[in-house]
Amino acid sequence: MAGDWKRKDSRNSRCADRNCPCRRHSVTCRPHHKEKRMKHDFMDVYRDRKSFIHCLDPRIKIIAAICCLVFFILAPGRNLAAFAWYAVFVGVLMALSGVPVSFYIKRFASLVPFVALIGISVPFMHAGIGGVRVFLILMCRAMLSIMLLSVLTASTRFSDLLKAGESLGFPKLLITVLSFMYRYIFLIQEETMLMKIAWHSRFFGKNTFKAWKSLAGLIAAMFLRSFEKAERVYLAMCSRGFSGQAKTLTRFSISFQDILFLWATILFLAGVTLNGSYKN
Repeated sequence: MAGDWKRKDSRNSRCADRNCPCRRHSVTCRPHHKEKRMKHDFMDVYRDRKSFIHCLDPRIKIIAAICCLVFFILAPGRNLAAFAWYAVFVGVLMALSGVPVSFYIKRFASLVPFVALIGISVPFMHAGIGGVRVFLILMCRAMLSIMLLSVLTASTRFSDLLKAGESLGFPKLLITVLSFMYRYIFLIQEETMLMKIAWHSRFFGKNTFKAWKSLAGLIAAMFLRSFEKAERVYLAMCSRGFSGQAKTLTRFSISFQDILFLWATILFLAGVTLNGSYKN
């Protein structure tokens, strides 16, 4: 106990956790204060807000997002004005969602490099300035799609998206795989965090080749532990009557506001696309 806690005379130095041993022994728990606990809501940070986009029915949002993606992909590459209007439309959705712009910037910055890495070979497949133009159009489509899907996922709980997708007739296998990913990604994160703590305790303050070489074994052990835990979790779910259906406490109801938003989205995108195609 003497090695874990530092005895203090002041009662104000104790932590606020009533279950912490430092409150019973009048000591300050140094590891307790410095411990970084896992956050289980990192995927649903802004889902509980009451903005216009949050209040829309998830099924309507999925249908509207699919329509937007179709227009983004099928719009003629020469119709640059249409892409500008698409960007304005996505910006309006971001503003109506009430989510901080910094969230979208981080999501955008983390995904765009992968898209650029995939499309970097496009300019070499076309002669002259046409290859650069095709690459820029590809990046515009990718950026618009990323920002649109970011608005969708930032304003809707993942469990509601799964239930809405199931009600819209999405493949049951896809819904089941995504639901498993969402439910048990926290367990994998916790296993990774515990193994990381164990690794730091064995190689504390050492930046040697042996320490970094042990990371390969750490990753292999993580996969093995994840596989074993997945088997136990699956058997536990089957014993409790798991049927493969996405069940939530939320009940969906389509209102006039949802229908109006869907039709306004389709008409706006169709008008912008057809107007640009007619002028060209």
